[in-house]
Amino acid sequence: MPDGRDSDNYWRLGDISLRAARKSDAVTFTEHFGSSPAWIERAFDKIGFPPAPEGAEEWLSGYEGASAGAAGDDRRVFMIEGAGEKPGGIGVNDVEAGEFLGYIDVWEADARNGVFRTGIKMLPGKAGRGYATRAFSRVLEFYFDELRYQKCDVYIYEFNEASLRFHKKFGFAEEGRQRREYFSGGRFYDSLLFGLTAEDFRRYMQGPGAGQ
Repeated sequence: MPDGRDSDNYWRLGDISLRAARKSDAVTFTEHFGSSPAWIERAFDKIGFPPAPEGAEEWLSGYEGASAGAAGDDRRVFMIEGAGEKPGGIGVNDVEAGEFLGYIDVWEADARNGVFRTGIKMLPGKAGRGYATRAFSRVLEFYFDELRYQKCDVYIYEFNEASLRFHKKFGFAEEGRQRREYFSGGRFYDSLLFGLTAEDFRRYMQGPGAGQ
């Protein structure tokens, strides 16, 4: 049921906001990939070749139809940004307007079965401040309560303790393990599948500390 938040912009979350990525963001992503520490790149995806704007443009162009609202395509890359002055001018802003903080990649969205798959990546120094929790909560809420998806899946490499803790607090449960699925840094690692149902998420939202 709609609540008091309907008087605010849905995609503004205090001092941060979410928007769909565009091809012009390729430079931002190239700078990010070029400066991101190796351990973060391993944890999120893999160590790749030196980044180039063309590669980022090609990646973002895969979402071009989705961002333009193509029927049945609910895939998105969500940019997490600073939103500028806090509503009402209360409090101190930790981030500047338009400052790139990280992104959420809904890389697969199966509307027929109501399952979407996603990942979240924050810039070094921007994790642990509540930005990721607020942004990820809003994306989950949107897919469950506005688009009628019923389940979210994520894949996490076994060594990524921070990601395991982050997703478990939302209620994600381990559903499978793919052994020796990921090679990086000279050795193989298992890939873990975690799932969250819409009901799991609503229980989280009703619990203490939700959205903090």
